[in-house]
Amino acid sequence: MLCWLPRDLSAQTADSLSYVKGRFYAQRAEGIKTPDKLTQARGSLELGMLFLLDGAADSCLFYGLEALSLAESIGNDSIASAASQLVGNQYKLQKKFPRAHYYLNMGINYSRKTQYESLQLHALGNKSMLYSWENKPDSAIPLQLQILSVFEKQKDTLGITKVHMVLAGCYSTKKDTATARKHLELFEAGLRMKKYRAQLTCDLMIVAGIIHWELRDIAVAQDYLLKAIPIARSLDSKYMLQRAYDTLHAIEVKKKDFKQALAYLDTAYQYRDSIAGEKSIRHAQQLEIQFRTAQKDKELAENKLALKQQNLLIAILGILVLLGLIVYGYFRHKQQLLKGKLINLRQENKLGLMEAAIQGEERERGRIAKDLHDGLAGMLAAVKMHFESLQYDHPALKDSADFEQVNLLLNNASGEVRKTAHNLMPEMLTESGLYEALRKYCNSISISRFRIDYYTIGDLTRFPPNFEISVYRIVQELLHNIVKHAQATYAMVQLSQTKETLTITVEDNGVGMDGQAGGDGMGMESLRNRVAAMNGTICWEKNQRDETSVYIEFNLKIITHAGS
Repeated sequence: MLCWLPRDLSAQTADSLSYVKGRFYAQRAEGIKTPDKLTQARGSLELGMLFLLDGAADSCLFYGLEALSLAESIGNDSIASAASQLVGNQYKLQKKFPRAHYYLNMGINYSRKTQYESLQLHALGNKSMLYSWENKPDSAIPLQLQILSVFEKQKDTLGITKVHMVLAGCYSTKKDTATARKHLELFEAGLRMKKYRAQLTCDLMIVAGIIHWELRDIAVAQDYLLKAIPIARSLDSKYMLQRAYDTLHAIEVKKKDFKQALAYLDTAYQYRDSIAGEKSIRHAQQLEIQFRTAQKDKELAENKLALKQQNLLIAILGILVLLGLIVYGYFRHKQQLLKGKLINLRQENKLGLMEAAIQGEERERGRIAKDLHDGLAGMLAAVKMHFESLQYDHPALKDSADFEQVNLLLNNASGEVRKTAHNLMPEMLTESGLYEALRKYCNSISISRFRIDYYTIGDLTRFPPNFEISVYRIVQELLHNIVKHAQATYAMVQLSQTKETLTITVEDNGVGMDGQAGGDGMGMESLRNRVAAMNGTICWEKNQRDETSVYIEFNLKIITHAGS
């Protein structure tokens, strides 16, 4: 396993991950709505562990650190230990080893306060795995032997199997092949002894393949990896698939089958890109050059006698071609740089014009709202006052249905004018700020057949008026699109502020939108441009049920807080 996890979570299979995530999302949401921080902490911890298994680093760290903070606030050492280990394991996978040591040491310290032996063993196992990842087998082996003695007393087959797996890898790193093979045999015996859940079996098979590859048992390594791949595909485990194809790529390079190695590397990068959510720097070009060079060398060897007299000419032509390529590459690179600068300038100009248009639009909204409030609303109030005074001069009007109807219409007209003025420039936004204005707006449109939950996380502050009104309009437009297009019965709006970022999440249970569709309001492209003009980022995600989540993030370092 990549890390030591509780039995109830490490046993989950991928076909149940979506259901389990939904259950823990609901648990966490229930904890947020009530003072029960323990429920919220458990939900965040379980979500973080599921995202660790799914390879989603950012989500894992978010929920892990949230669970740690909540556990510390309520003094729950068990959850604090598990959350610390979770965060440490994620930093280990990212090869940020100093941070990993910090959180795993914290997990060990918290576990020793709980008197739960299993939690202490998990903490020591994770610390040992970190040493193994750092290629420090001499530090990892004593911890694993300490854990092994306890598992043997408990007759814990899975725990014993994992320990022999780690020890095989450690002794392989130390180049102690005999001892490594001894523990590898015990590891494989444990793997065959019991039928485990599909996700655990697949992970153990991949590790077995990697260890055999390190010991240069190439055929056995390939057999394990190729058998694990169909299982990983059925589980939709991108992280395990990426590890398997990376190792197969290394094996094919060793065998000098560069064409197959290139195919495996391309597949590994596809899964890595899917996990990271961004394009990785590819090394496939280097492998392709090696493949083509090998093919060329073979052709030259077969035609060596026929080409011997032409070597000088070929060399001269080769040098000329190389020089030509160098010159062409230089000017091509320079042209691309200039083109990129031109595109950036055009984009910046476009965003600047758009921001100016937005500010002008908001000023016009404010002017119209002021005119409606101070002008038309005042006139309607005066008309209503004079109209109502007529009943005192003409008592017969009190019993007139027409009089009551006209009075009702005047009341409705005054209300509509006030509502229109408020929508154009919400007073709550000016008086109480973004967070309270959005809370009031969500409450105002939440009804029985379409419920909206609104949450805030972190120390909430005020921002410049232009920024607050722009964020308000963006959330307003997203909710408008959900009401109009998504056929949803539930939506969630969450604002989370840290020292450096403001994050906005809008989720619904409707039919989903792909982030490209237009519509009559701002439209998705307009929303994307508006967020970009505010130096923010926005992305749309859909789950397997086509439910939509929108994530928006702003860098607060470049935004001056109101009053600063």
